[in-house]
Parts: sequence; structure tokens; C-alpha cells
Amino acid sequence: CSLDENDQPICLYCYRGYDLIDGKCFDCPNHCEECHLDEEKDEFICDKCFYRYAMNSKNECINCPYNCDECHIDDSNNKALCDKCDSDYAVNLQKECSPCPLDCKECYFDETINDSACRKCKDEYTVSPQKKCSHCPIYCDYCYYNTNEELKCSSCYPYSKNRMYYVLNGDSLCEVCPKGCHTCYWKESTSSMGCTSCYSTHALKDEQCLSCLHAVCSTWWT
Repeated sequence: CSLDENDQPICLYCYRGYDLIDGKCFDCPNHCEECHLDEEKDEFICDKCFYRYAMNSKNECINCPYNCDECHIDDSNNKALCDKCDSDYAVNLQKECSPCPLDCKECYFDETINDSACRKCKDEYTVSPQKKCSHCPIYCDYCYYNTNEELKCSSCYPYSKNRMYYVLNGDSLCEVCPKGCHTCYWKESTSSMGCTSCYSTHALKDEQCLSCLHAVCSTWWT
């Protein structure tokens, strides 16, 4: 505020929800962010509603449906209809917000099942044929459903996940490298793991890591 010519305090700006007239702040109508005075009617008319409210034909602010981010008013029944829901929700046929399936990051409303369907799941989950979210198999970072609707892994945990190496086996599932094995690969010919390097307490022989006789050894076989 400031002082007028008579050293009386006057307001220069008002908070949202108020209208400034002659240095004073007056309440706007309920849930209204910006308004103006209609001098003919001697009442305040809403120009803009607060977030999560929509204005009807009478310039009244109506609350959007629960979990709705943006909405509009159906003037035939003065009901708020949702246009955009919060994340983790989807606009249904009633123009309300239905929750996404469990562990789903992004969903939409599928009229064929009359329910929300997942478009994108959280990390380590994938969209199932039923449009829900399925947890990936153990040690699996990314997974998918094949044409037989079997859950398979496309890539395994990185080493940085828990300082262990994993590889895809012949069934497109992830296995941890054998004991003592630092890095390994899947041998299609024998359907088994083959070590390519060992930890310092083991030595590599015939693609296997064998324990040293002592706590630490630098060589075993050459």
C-alpha cells in the first residue's frame, strides 16, 4: 500500500480473489480469482476462476471433479465435466477421473473394457495384454510380452544396480553370473553360463571361476 495526499493508507495491489477499487480491496465471488464491479447491478462479476474451477454461464465458479486438472461446465445441468485429469488418472465416459491401474505412470480410458488402461508403466514393469502393469522377472531391467503372452526380459540389471553382473539366458530371463565370476555370457551350445573374468579370489579355467587355495592369489592357471 501507499499514502494518499491526506496521508491515509491506500492499497495499490490486491491479493488474488479481490478487486481493487479506489484504493480498497473487495472480495470477489466464491472461488473467483479475478473479478470486476458491475456498477449497474452493483455487484461483483467473476472474470476468472481459481485453479480446478470452471465458470458457468452465470459467471459462477464450479469445482472440477475430483482429481481433475482442467474442466468445463455443461450449462444444461450446471455440472463440471473433466477435460484433463491429474497424472495417474484418465477421463472416463462420465467426464470424471478414473484411477490408472496399479504401478501405471500414464493411462487412458478404454471404452472396450469400460475401465482405465495403462499406456506406460513404472520402471521394471511392463504393460500386460490386459492393459495392466506386470512386474518384470527377477533381475530384469526392461521386459515385454511375446506373441504367446509370455513375460520375457529384454535387458538385465546393469552392474551399477547392486555391483553384480547379469546375462539373458536362452529363455530370455536374467541370471546372475556364477559364484566367483565377475563377467559372463550365455552359451547357447550348452545352455549354460560361461565366465569371461573372475574376482581376485578366483581364477579362470575353461570358462569357470575356481576358488584360490588362499584368501588372495594372483595366478592359477595360464
